[in-house]
Amino acid sequence: MTIIKIITIFIFFFIFILKYDRIELPIEGGINMPRFITDACLNCGTCEGECPVSAISEGDGIRVVNPDECIDCGACEAACPVSAIEER
Repeated sequence: MTIIKIITIFIFFFIFILKYDRIELPIEGGINMPRFITDACLNCGTCEGECPVSAISEGDGIRVVNPDECIDCGACEAACPVSAIEER
């Protein structure tokens, strides 16, 4: 295989990965979070009751999402009365 073919294959593969693969950037101290709760949270607990996998718990004045348990279903976002839950 010539060097030109190797470079062409590498470039194609690199472009394919960038274009079609989901690239997640580290957020919140290096953890990838599908959903997060903003400072607008009233700490009412509505979202916690709607989460099917119990990934939301009470934090310091607001609810927090456990990124290891969250399945990114969006049930919490739909239930929030003040739209304090956003998708990353």
